[in-house]
Amino acid sequence: MKSLKVVLLFVASLGLLAYGCAKSDDSDGSSSASTSKYSRSNTPAKSSVSVPASLSGKGSSSRTANLDTSNAMFYSMLKGGVMMMKSSVSSADLNLMLVDARYSDTVMGTCYASGEYSLTFSQEMYNALVAMEQDFGGEEGASGSMSAQFKQYIGTELKPPVSYKLVDNLTQGGYKYELKVGESCSGSNVSGTGIETLRWDENKTKLQVAFDDTQAGSVMKGSFSYDSEKKNSTVNMTFTSGSDNATIVMNLSECSTSQASNTTGDCAIFGFTQKFSSSQGGSNFTAMIKAKGKADDKGGYGEADMSFTMSGTNMKNQYKEKWDGQGNLTYVAYKGNGDSSWSESGSNDGGYSESDYDAQGYTVTIKNSSDNSSFTAAGSYHVALEDPSSKPEAIVGYGEIRGSETFWDYWGADNSSTHYLYGADNNSQISGVTVTVTAK
Repeated sequence: MKSLKVVLLFVASLGLLAYGCAKSDDSDGSSSASTSKYSRSNTPAKSSVSVPASLSGKGSSSRTANLDTSNAMFYSMLKGGVMMMKSSVSSADLNLMLVDARYSDTVMGTCYASGEYSLTFSQEMYNALVAMEQDFGGEEGASGSMSAQFKQYIGTELKPPVSYKLVDNLTQGGYKYELKVGESCSGSNVSGTGIETLRWDENKTKLQVAFDDTQAGSVMKGSFSYDSEKKNSTVNMTFTSGSDNATIVMNLSECSTSQASNTTGDCAIFGFTQKFSSSQGGSNFTAMIKAKGKADDKGGYGEADMSFTMSGTNMKNQYKEKWDGQGNLTYVAYKGNGDSSWSESGSNDGGYSESDYDAQGYTVTIKNSSDNSSFTAAGSYHVALEDPSSKPEAIVGYGEIRGSETFWDYWGADNSSTHYLYGADNNSQISGVTVTVTAK
């Protein structure tokens, strides 16, 4: 059991390294000269929900006095997912701000090559980056932050080291605009590695960002979305290295008024899923951990189930974990496979006992077209607008069918669009099925 836990946590760490962390300069972290921030009007105004500080990744996830954390599992994974989300949102915020500032100088369908255009990086742009970092519980000028990198450029003219292309004629899936950002232009198209694709609707309330950060020996790709009307963010990432494969799906929804009672600062209901498979050493095993809970700036609580198959044996473990605002675990409960009672350490006062989570308010139904019976084939699936092999931005949902343990997450802009089902591990289309997405 412990060896499996180490492998899962190691995969989360690899994901962080694969996606990359920016280097910091010698910024002293002092506050900005003015508080006015750049306000985007031609692109979505915001890219993510505000993330509670207790999920921001700055805490240590360490042991508190007299607490046994040997059976702790999912909180470290959850924080790792939030850190990956922060990197993605930081990049998207910069690109959306770049195109918003250049909107009047941008011709739809034209690819603008790196080094062939410029813009002035203003104090307001810098302040907007700081505000985004603070949404993730960060501090201005912190090591590795965007604000630490860009403070030195305030008031200077920059030639951004990226190429971009913007179109406004999408008709698929409820999206109208598509922005592609990459290394260079090849004719009228953006080319190179690390291409980021951003889509949004006409009202600029539903944003979807897909990325591919494939490097030598490893693949890191996925997407994140933000719905400013539902105040929900969804992150979907896949990491592959050799025979190891991990998928992370994370949802964050801002607490409703009733859910936010007796909370401090930012409050969110979260859902977190990680699937991992490996055949290292000739030993095949798969594992799935699914957690849900609630967090605010001063702490959080969550519950998780982990099912795994090793050497042909199926097992299931259960977890309950509570933490404070600094990332310190204060309560850990564990029930192993076949155990009749919980092993507990620390204190759970019930302050975060609410763990209701709804996957963005949608129900995904898959039926066999031949007889309208339920599709029940075990596996991992993507709900997509078209073949996602070369277009990860077409993925708008993820699902797992594991016997009676079936769930779906959906984050598309228009649930009435035509959707297709693909295998998540190989992008092969599942024929003979009908996909229906309905709002609850």
